[in-house]
Amino acid sequence: MKRFIFLLISLLVGAVVFQGFECSSRNITTAKVKIKNQQFDEAIESLNKELATNPNSDEALALLADINFQKKNMSESAKYALKCLEVTKNPQLKSQEQVLLNNIWVECYNTGISYYSKYSTIKNSSVLDSAISFFKLGNKIRPEILDFYNLLAIVYDLKGDKASSLASYEEYIKRNEKNYNLAVKYNFYNKVPRQKILDKLGNPKSNIPGFNNKGDSTYIDYYLIDGKELYVFSESENGNILVNGWNYDMPENWLPTEKRMNVNINTTPYVILAQHFYEKKDLEQSLKYVKMLITLEPDNSSAYSTMISIYQELNRTDEALDAVKSLIKSEPNNAMYITQLADLYQTLQKYDDAINTYQQALKVDEIFNKAVRNIAAAYKNRASVKQKLEQDKAEKDKTYKINFDNYKSDLVESAKYFDKALNIKTYQNDMFILSELANIYQVLEEKDKLNKTIRNLEAIEYTIPENQKEQYYLNMLKIYSEKGDDKKLEEIKKKIK
Repeated sequence: MKRFIFLLISLLVGAVVFQGFECSSRNITTAKVKIKNQQFDEAIESLNKELATNPNSDEALALLADINFQKKNMSESAKYALKCLEVTKNPQLKSQEQVLLNNIWVECYNTGISYYSKYSTIKNSSVLDSAISFFKLGNKIRPEILDFYNLLAIVYDLKGDKASSLASYEEYIKRNEKNYNLAVKYNFYNKVPRQKILDKLGNPKSNIPGFNNKGDSTYIDYYLIDGKELYVFSESENGNILVNGWNYDMPENWLPTEKRMNVNINTTPYVILAQHFYEKKDLEQSLKYVKMLITLEPDNSSAYSTMISIYQELNRTDEALDAVKSLIKSEPNNAMYITQLADLYQTLQKYDDAINTYQQALKVDEIFNKAVRNIAAAYKNRASVKQKLEQDKAEKDKTYKINFDNYKSDLVESAKYFDKALNIKTYQNDMFILSELANIYQVLEEKDKLNKTIRNLEAIEYTIPENQKEQYYLNMLKIYSEKGDDKKLEEIKKKIK
């Protein structure tokens, strides 16, 4: 699991930090000496005596916070640091305790992750309980850091506590409302080109370029929107600079490093809750979360299919189409929105409408990858419908001769666009596209192209991910069977076994 990376600052409080406090009490002076000599228990005893007579001693509270941090007692350290911030009027102490709280929640995050990771090898629920306790403490210190809610939900689910898991996901979405509303207002979404955000919001007030752990370029753009701070995080992906997260209207007490944390878009809570309410037959609630998911991931074809299914169950299919059409109306030259409408038509098996709409998207961007890939599928699906009609006629009338030309042109167009998709980096050596092409060339009886496609499929065998290997071999089984290649067929059967 991805972790935050921070420069953890060890706070060496005591005589060094508090040299400026000349009027310290005897108990605090004694505690400082004990701290200097690493006699923490004796120092705690002196500081507790001080608090007994002066409960709001910010000096004593700050020292206790630091001692407990050094003793790895994060809960006690946080308790004293928070109390110190509540009572102190000293700017230096406020700054020190904010840094300490930052260190505490980072420690909680990393330690909680460690316990969570251990569970994969040590199937003991007490490990999960430890993870939960650290995540809860981190959440208490920084309730606006959404990742804690997601982590708690995951661990609760592992413990079998479904109710607590769902509650954590719901809290995540509730706390993410400011970022979500910003997405709606300015059309932010996952993987939106950074340039589009710059076009909408103008040049940022400041920009921090950098590199991620893979060596790709990163950018942190800083804006003031309605008097509130906004940080937009982007990174290079396949030669494009794409937005992968943003954070808006953060608490004033956050440190600059906390505000600049890369907040990735996490749509898992929306997926989980949509599924939960769908299973409960609460279609309206499920639809609500699916639509929120689509706002954040407008290229999520599964979400669109789910939305269509729900609308169909509610007998309101037209609303799904209207929702996407309204997006196109706001941005007529947005190839992705036009492609989404085409995808919806294809899901509804309205292949003529789908093809026409994909063509509109390709007029805007002739190499928009999803439009190229999906129009190929639409042509093939339309060919299948026409082929089925021809077969039905032949079954009803034994004298009828199937007219191959009725669907041949669609197969030719499908092959053209599938081939074009293979030349786009996203789909290079794509197993599914190559398999579709092999099927088309088999039907079209284009042997040279078929053999070339099969060779390309064979060449990528050892690059196929493990979770796709079975599908790959089943595809090859079908291809060799239709081609009549018995030798290759037997080899594939052995691999499947």
